[in-house]
Amino acid sequence: MIAPYHVPYGLKEFWLALQGLARRFPEVGHTWFPPFQGLGVDAFPTRLGREAEYALLRALRLSNGARVGVPIFTHPVVWQTIVAAGMQPVFLDADPVTLGVSVPDLHRKDERLDCLILIHAFGYPADFDAVAAIMHGRPILEDCAHALGSTYRGRPLGSLGDGAFFTFLFSKSLRAGGGGCALAKDAAVGDEVEKLLRGGREETLLGGLSHAVANLLLGLAYRKVLYSCVTLLTSSSLYTRAAYELNYRVSSSLRMRRSDWGVIASRLKAWRPGSEHDPELWAAVRRNLPEGWRIPPEPQWGEWNHWLLPVCPPSENAAVHGIAQLRSHGVGARLIYRYSPEAARAYGYRGDCPEAERLSRSVFILPSHGGLTSRERQQIVESIRLLSEHHGRRAHQLPRRTLPTSIRLEG
Repeated sequence: MIAPYHVPYGLKEFWLALQGLARRFPEVGHTWFPPFQGLGVDAFPTRLGREAEYALLRALRLSNGARVGVPIFTHPVVWQTIVAAGMQPVFLDADPVTLGVSVPDLHRKDERLDCLILIHAFGYPADFDAVAAIMHGRPILEDCAHALGSTYRGRPLGSLGDGAFFTFLFSKSLRAGGGGCALAKDAAVGDEVEKLLRGGREETLLGGLSHAVANLLLGLAYRKVLYSCVTLLTSSSLYTRAAYELNYRVSSSLRMRRSDWGVIASRLKAWRPGSEHDPELWAAVRRNLPEGWRIPPEPQWGEWNHWLLPVCPPSENAAVHGIAQLRSHGVGARLIYRYSPEAARAYGYRGDCPEAERLSRSVFILPSHGGLTSRERQQIVESIRLLSEHHGRRAHQLPRRTLPTSIRLEG
């Protein structure tokens, strides 16, 4: 099975983690995040993305119970963090083309909002100008979990709003196994974030060691010998539902782990915009998709980092059959937001995001990471071609199946 993610964590990264544990966290300053140097934003290293989001929400000094808009077509940790910050999520529908926030739905609900979490879904740049025009100066925080390397009108995503947050887990572009970043444009907001980061205890030796060992074991599990079993587990509906029912808590210590810093610093030295993009693979997938299936079009207002490859079948039924067929050919296709609307009901969601609900049951990702071999790329494209042929045959047979019996006999 070709895994949907690449987990490049081995003995080198484990050694970097141990080196980090041997010393205090370095004074990295506010310009340690290379993609944003010279853009007038301050960068703060955090434990994970959720801690960065939490610190920024608190630093905005919104009132207790402030209403924060958040697209429901994303991971529940985003709105769980809003609640942890003492605020109330207002759920927003999704755009069927870009898969990001629905601008019309945002417009309908804008009077209910004090702040917005603008998610650049799958790394695809949201139309920031349209969103900002609706928000009328109210704070906008960019969720850039998948967006490192994407741009909007020539500026990196994360430098547009009042703040932004990144996470560096294995399913994200730096793939460090942990760590995050909070970006603040306003100096006063940055000062508040820095104060919050000083609280909490520093990582213990035992805690850092167990974190590094867990990452090493996960890296080993995603090697070719074992990752078929791993992806079978993580793609199962039972596992996914259980994961989405978890309450992802914000740590009492918001600061980055020492065991993550060395790995992140190493990744940043090697990182380049577009380094993961394989235009030939994407073009071949687009070209061979079944009729009615699609990938979001290239954005008119920016550059997409192509970190994740989302496929949009025309229906939930088509997605179920498509994923099953791809997996039968060894391609680890998977839904990643299937249970988000269901998980949101405990946080006040009342079913007013129908497009997001449909997309959560149909949009899946294909493996498209830099760890793919040429043979695996060919396997993905060939599996898509076979999928297209299969759906073509079904479409050709469908009219005969739906004809009344009397008409079929006459033919």
